Amino acid sequence: MDLKKLRLEKGWSQEQLADISGVSARTVQRLEKGEKPGMETLKALAAAFDISSTQLQKQLKGTSEHESMSEQDKHVKNIIDYGWKGLFIHLGVFMAVITWLFILSANFGMDAEVIPVIAIFWGSMLLLHALKMAGDDSA
Repeated sequence: MDLKKLRLEKGWSQEQLADISGVSARTVQRLEKGEKPGMETLKALAAAFDISSTQLQKQLKGTSEHESMSEQDKHVKNIIDYGWKGLFIHLGVFMAVITWLFILSANFGMDAEVIPVIAIFWGSMLLLHALKMAGDDSA
């Protein structure tokens, strides 16, 4: 959970939280962007939410660990996420092109013997793509 979510659960604006807790509105804004609060700020915010500073710190720490993911980890996650999207795009293009080739073959007398060869080769590349993505996900 993050500070913004806690604030919105109470129905408070940033300014209202600032007034209730005694910290500046600018501090509330910085904390909602992920800056870590000092101990006095943490105590003031905890009092405003009527919870202990330890509870508030635990709730804020849960989100900051995710936000503090290293740039390399974020990059790897993006590659994996886009990799799956790429796999589905690859599959869609494969299906469209093979369908288009069959239509050309049926309507214009194109050599139909080459289509299964293309489909098998391209399908195997598609399978390798899928296996690579499955392997990246398990790592």
